[in-house]
Amino acid sequence: FVLEVDPPEPKLIPSQDLVGVTIILLTCSYREREFLRVGYYVNNEYTDSELQESPPATPVIDKIVRNIVGDQPRVTKFRHKFDFGDPNEELSVDRQAVIQAERDTLTEEARKRNTANAAV
Repeated sequence: FVLEVDPPEPKLIPSQDLVGVTIILLTCSYREREFLRVGYYVNNEYTDSELQESPPATPVIDKIVRNIVGDQPRVTKFRHKFDFGDPNEELSVDRQAVIQAERDTLTEEARKRNTANAAV
């Protein structure tokens, strides 16, 4: 399937987060229980070499391009009872711990990519 959405509103994003590596995170839930998460790395960068070398204090939105690393998704699957069992029965996996661990991993990998890009 194809998912199309409007781009984020730059004025709602902190200026220090407009340039660099971030993620797109899609989550799929059924009966308020997540069963699938897909994350894609996104690199927001200047195409102009001068702006890459000396980024302005206030980002120039019109000069930033978004590159989505669509060929390397991070996919996480979660156990789910769907309609085959008691939907109120707790799963053996601590969902909040799994969610936080995945976010921590993606955040750390994004930080490493930002550091590597800054070194270039």
